[in-house]
Amino acid sequence: MIDNKNAIDCVPDNVSVSAQNNLAPYLSQRHKIKVFPEGLNKGYEYIVVDLHKGQSENSFHFLGSGNTQFIIDDLVSRGLYQKLCEYGDSLVLQKVKETEGLINYPFDIEIDEK
Repeated sequence: MIDNKNAIDCVPDNVSVSAQNNLAPYLSQRHKIKVFPEGLNKGYEYIVVDLHKGQSENSFHFLGSGNTQFIIDDLVSRGLYQKLCEYGDSLVLQKVKETEGLINYPFDIEIDEK
């Protein structure tokens, strides 16, 4: 939890954030927040995830830990996001390039909002 708190503290106020399911409540006072991976196709400015082993798959929303790790690695390797802060397995990514039209995975990353 200390690593998560330090990562969350790295995220500036008044920015758009896509946060992992278990971290989103700590950022919920923001105007533009989505549960990761929602917001990727809309180019949200920051991504906050906790990738520590052994946590419940429920922490990863519908995506699962493997697909979450895959997306994070892909976004960084393609230079779309860069690591801003890293505390243990807690990570904050900051957008470097526009993502519209560049996010395409062999699994669904969008859910229907009601």
